[in-house]
Amino acid sequence: MKATNYIKKDIQVLDFADVVVIGGGVAGSVAAISTLKEGKSCILIEKSNALGGSATNGLVIPFMNSYVANPCGLNVSLNKEYLDYDSNTFTNGQLTTSLFANPVTYSMFYDYKIKELGGKIFYDATFIDAILEKNKIVYVLVFIHNKMYAIRGKCFVDCSGEGLLASSAGCILMHGDEENNNIHQSVSLRYEMGGVDKEKLCQFLIKHDYKGFGIPKNHQEIEFVKDPCLEPYIVKAIENNEVTVDDMRYIQAFLVPGKENTFSFNGPQLGQKYNSDDPNEYATCISEGLASIHRYSNFLIKYIPGFEKAYITHIASQLGIRESVRVKTIYVLQDEDYIKRARFVDGIAKADWYVDAHSDNNLKENELRYEKGEYYEVPYRSLITSNCDNLIIGGRIIGASFKVEASVRIQITLRDISEVIGKACAYSINNSIDLNKIDGKIFKVNW
Repeated sequence: MKATNYIKKDIQVLDFADVVVIGGGVAGSVAAISTLKEGKSCILIEKSNALGGSATNGLVIPFMNSYVANPCGLNVSLNKEYLDYDSNTFTNGQLTTSLFANPVTYSMFYDYKIKELGGKIFYDATFIDAILEKNKIVYVLVFIHNKMYAIRGKCFVDCSGEGLLASSAGCILMHGDEENNNIHQSVSLRYEMGGVDKEKLCQFLIKHDYKGFGIPKNHQEIEFVKDPCLEPYIVKAIENNEVTVDDMRYIQAFLVPGKENTFSFNGPQLGQKYNSDDPNEYATCISEGLASIHRYSNFLIKYIPGFEKAYITHIASQLGIRESVRVKTIYVLQDEDYIKRARFVDGIAKADWYVDAHSDNNLKENELRYEKGEYYEVPYRSLITSNCDNLIIGGRIIGASFKVEASVRIQITLRDISEVIGKACAYSINNSIDLNKIDGKIFKVNW
C-alpha cells in the first residue's frame, strides 16, 4: 500500500479534563458517567450526533440478559432512571435483565445524564491521533465538525469500538478469529418498519403453528423470528428471485417501545465474508445491506399478513459490528476461561452470556451455555496494556479471544466494566498511580 507523509502543524488546544473518553457508545457513556460520579472532570468524544453507539445509532434493542450483573451498580440505577425518563420502555422482569429501549430516547437520556453531572460532550468529533510523551498520552487530536483540535487529559479511555486510541498509542490489536483465517463475526445493518398490523400478524402466526420463542398469546408479545412456518413463503420468494438465500439467513424483529406498530429488525445479517475493518469492505457492507433491506421489506409486504401497509421508517446510521479488533492487554481472556468459569484475584466484573459469535461455522462453545448464577470473571488486567501508562480499554475491544469477546460484548456486562473504568481513572488521579500500575484487586467484584 502506498503511503504519504503526514506533516504535523500547530494545533489549537481546545479543552482539558481529568479523563478523556474516546467513543460515546454505551461503554463510553457509562465510563463518562462513572468518572463524573467519582468527582472527576470528563470530556466525551463522539463521532456521530448521538450517544449510545450500537444501541442507538445501530438500533440494537433489546439488551441481552445477564443474571450476574451488579445488582447495586450503575446498571440498575441507570435503568431505573431511564424507565422514569421514558415511561414507554420496560424490562422483562428484572433491572439486570433485558431492557427494551427506544433508541431515540435512550440516546437523549445519556446526553441528559452526562450534562446533569457536569460532563462535556463533543459531537461530530472524529479521533485522529494521539500525542505521547514517555509512555503516556498527553493530547488527543480530534477533528470536530470542520477543524482539528487538541484535547489534553490525565487519563484516557478507548471505547472507540475499533481500538483507535490504543493503536495510536502503540498498542497491539488482534484481528478476527485467530484459529479460522481471522474471519470476523457477521455484521448487520438494522432497520425499523412502521405501519405493521400486529394483531393480524399474530393471528397469522398462531394459525400457522408459529413456534419462534413461543406462540404469541396476543399482539403485544410478538417477537418475530425465522420459523418453519415461514419456510413456504421464503422458498417461493427465492424461486421468484425476489429475495436471495443470504437475505433470509437470519430473521429477528422486536417491537419498539413508544413507537406504535413498529418493529426493529436485527438484520440483514451479512455473513462473515466481509471485514468491516477494511474501508472498501465496510462500504460494500452498507450497499449490500441497503439492497437486502429493500428486498426483504418488500417480501414481508407481499407475503406476510400484517405487513401489507408496512413501510421502512428508519435505517441504522451505523453498521451493527459485533467484532472487528481487540486490544492485546496485559491479560487476554482465553476460551478456557469461559469454559472453566474462571475467577481472578483482580476480577472486576461477572459475565454469563454464551459464545454468541454469529458464525458461519459450528462452535461447540455456542452450545455451552451457563446455568443461572454461573459466570466467569473479567480481570482488570484485560483493560490495561504495557504500551501506555494512562490508557484503559472499554467496550467490545477489551483483551479477549475471538470466542470470549462474543460472550463479553453484551451491553450489561460492558456497563459493569465501564463503571470500574471510571473508578480506576479517579483512583489513578487521586493516588498518582498509572492506570497500568494499579493493583486491580482493589476493584474485585464482591456481589
